[in-house]
Amino acid sequence: MESLVSLCLGTKPVIELVSIRHVGAIVAVYFISLAFYRLTFHPLAGFPGPWFAAISRYYEAYYDVVQNGQYMFKIKKLHTQYSEPPVKPVADFINSSQVLSFALALTSYM
Repeated sequence: MESLVSLCLGTKPVIELVSIRHVGAIVAVYFISLAFYRLTFHPLAGFPGPWFAAISRYYEAYYDVVQNGQYMFKIKKLHTQYSEPPVKPVADFINSSQVLSFALALTSYM
């Protein structure tokens, strides 16, 4: 059943113009471009860390919720794994185990 406005104006209803497929495609393109930005152009992209942690906060949420608060121990493992004091455990945050090396790392990456 067409609406009265579409009958009078001779246009298609809005629901036909924007389908669920279009919305899904737009959302997918948004998240893919956001991940690409965070991995390549973000100011903190040069710091070492897991790629999944670099694109979202779900990495932190997984270790806090599913692994029952093991996130702080995971950060310590990341420092050991990447053997550098500044490590990027989430998309918009860096963590350092040493204050002086943190300041030196900021000057070398920027």
